[in-house]
Amino acid sequence: MLARGRKLADKLNEKLSAVILGSNIDNESLKELILRGADRIYFAEASIFEHFLVEPYSNVLEHIIKKYRPDIFIAGATTL
Repeated sequence: MLARGRKLADKLNEKLSAVILGSNIDNESLKELILRGADRIYFAEASIFEHFLVEPYSNVLEHIIKKYRPDIFIAGATTL
């Protein structure tokens, strides 16, 4: 998904941001997002993200979207 996002961001001359939510995010995961094309990363780390629950995930995504107001938001339905 980052590869397609990178192509779209380049075409539109925009920055590509990645969002990662988890309970134990390591620096290697964040570095990997940069290596795969993300210009910046927004992440939230908390034990509540150990298992997928709609409300906590959607609350954080809503906050990020309202605060940073991206022109386009693409989301996958996969876990890492």
